[in-house]
Amino acid sequence: MYSDILFYPNPLRLKQGAVLQYVLNKPSNIIIQIYDMFGHLIFTRHLIEGGEGARDGSNTLSFDASVFNYYDVSAGVYMLYVFDNKYQLIGRTKFAIVP
Repeated sequence: MYSDILFYPNPLRLKQGAVLQYVLNKPSNIIIQIYDMFGHLIFTRHLIEGGEGARDGSNTLSFDASVFNYYDVSAGVYMLYVFDNKYQLIGRTKFAIVP
């Protein structure tokens, strides 16, 4: 039903942003979560079936400082997970934020 996810460029500079890309075989509610290396959840986004990031085919989302409400997210390594509405893992990746 799903394909691998792609996050680029990696490492990420928040001012410049990055792109998350994945493919869905059918529209689905999507949950995106980002954790720091200590296992703390720092970001969650729910996407509604048929909307941006939850459509059939290729989906592309931008990640930059605005996604984090311009909060100064610390430089470091983070884990990003993409789940469907049943919390089945679609994909995961590791990325770094640099100053």
